[in-house]
Amino acid sequence: MGVLPRGFQFALAGSPDLWLPLVPAPEDAARRYFHWVHVIARLEAGATVASARAGLAPVAAGLQEADPQWHRGVGLTLVPLHDQISGPVRPVLLLTLGAATIVLLVACANLASLLLGRRRAGRRWRSGSRSERPAAGSSA
Repeated sequence: MGVLPRGFQFALAGSPDLWLPLVPAPEDAARRYFHWVHVIARLEAGATVASARAGLAPVAAGLQEADPQWHRGVGLTLVPLHDQISGPVRPVLLLTLGAATIVLLVACANLASLLLGRRRAGRRWRSGSRSERPAAGSSA
């Protein structure tokens, strides 16, 4: 148990007014079967994901020894939150970002080309002879 700082928000849950502890059903508590539970935790300062995974191995082994009927072949998995959220769609997100960047670059190049062409055409018109001006629609 812990106390959350004032103003804490968790993106997946929105901003609830109250956080309640998990209270398992009596049949789940009796057989210690919580394979459906996902826990979000924060690593302490200086800890790595590898060291946290190594710390979970003895806990998983202890669960298997204490209750092999329900915990045989089941382990504890540690996944960084950003991997859990983006997971298998990460390559697609990166590809979409790359495609959007290319479209933006092409649009910028087109705009630059149009502006340069317009400036060049304006310079030609201003430096042209008087005979070209009436043909361009000018009255002077």
